[in-house]
Amino acid sequence: MDESKHPDPIEAALQSLEGLQRAKADEALLQKIEARIQATRAARQVQHLQVRRMAIQMVAAAVLMLLLNCAVWFNVGFKQQEMQKVEQFSRLYFASPLNY
Repeated sequence: MDESKHPDPIEAALQSLEGLQRAKADEALLQKIEARIQATRAARQVQHLQVRRMAIQMVAAAVLMLLLNCAVWFNVGFKQQEMQKVEQFSRLYFASPLNY
């Protein structure tokens, strides 16, 4: 095969890079990028605080629901015990339960 008909692609790429200068970043662009990074970090910190606040509120709501459930459970349990006492009393003295 003839080398002149099929040039080496790597050599062609290297020749096209000759004479190029190193790229330089604009200072204003660098400052804008740093400002965005700082803003993103600040926003994440705010989000973490919001998540913590929401988690605390959910825990408080769960504890409140648990306390309310316990209060209802105890109240119903005491009423059932009172009803059993009334039924026992009616069976002992009237020989039949009272119908409410």
